Amino acid sequence: SIRISTRPDFIDDNILQLLLRYGVKTIELGVQSFSDEVLKASGRGYRRDDVFKASRFIKSFGFKLGIQLMIGLPGDSQALDMESTRQAITLAPDMVRIYPTLVIADTPLELLFQRNQYRPLNLSEAIATCKEMFLEFQQNDIAVIRMGLYPGKELLSPGNIVAGPFHPAFGELVEQEVFKEQAGMAIQRYKVKIKADSELIILVHEKDISKMTGNRKSNLDYLKSRFHLQDIKVRSYSAYTRNTVGLAVGNESEPLYTLTRKEFTKLRK
Repeated sequence: SIRISTRPDFIDDNILQLLLRYGVKTIELGVQSFSDEVLKASGRGYRRDDVFKASRFIKSFGFKLGIQLMIGLPGDSQALDMESTRQAITLAPDMVRIYPTLVIADTPLELLFQRNQYRPLNLSEAIATCKEMFLEFQQNDIAVIRMGLYPGKELLSPGNIVAGPFHPAFGELVEQEVFKEQAGMAIQRYKVKIKADSELIILVHEKDISKMTGNRKSNLDYLKSRFHLQDIKVRSYSAYTRNTVGLAVGNESEPLYTLTRKEFTKLRK
């Protein structure tokens, strides 16, 4: 099958008929924002109504629908990003990608940046916003298949990125923040049975160990400091599915408390 990306205003009946004949199965729309003000300030050339029309048209033909959102555009805010998230959810896409806006050399955005008419998000701001969007989509069972631009050779060519929250493992950083909060909630809910001098074991799926540990064990250092714990270790637990956090103490081999991602997203509301 074939997957394509295009603009919402490039979708019509003739194009969809053509794509159907040639084996396209998935169409991702570079929506960027559901705010007409942000779309206008960013020179996108379409309105949010065009996004709704194109998305429903795509689904009516039986294609899988992907939505690509971009945070930190001119005129944007975290509140508008969360509203774009909620609007995207109403379309029930099969997948979502979230990209932070970067200032690329020799673009109109670079001119705005040089004139101090545009301020890009910093890395912490971008991670915080993406984290909230990511969890909102997860709560609604919508897969976020990428966060952050792919660090390809063209993007990373010297001088190409002028400013903005670029990190080659941006999505990993976002998910580390999610695991940190999820583990914190699990400890908070179970802490009456955890003594300060106990060795706390956090149990996760084997593929989630790096996300739980954090960069240079930053998540573990944070949790030890917050809950006044002497030691925390992370171990894999074969019975767990992805995005699950469990707690054990000392030599306990079975979890004493388990918090799934679904439970976590409900509780944090």
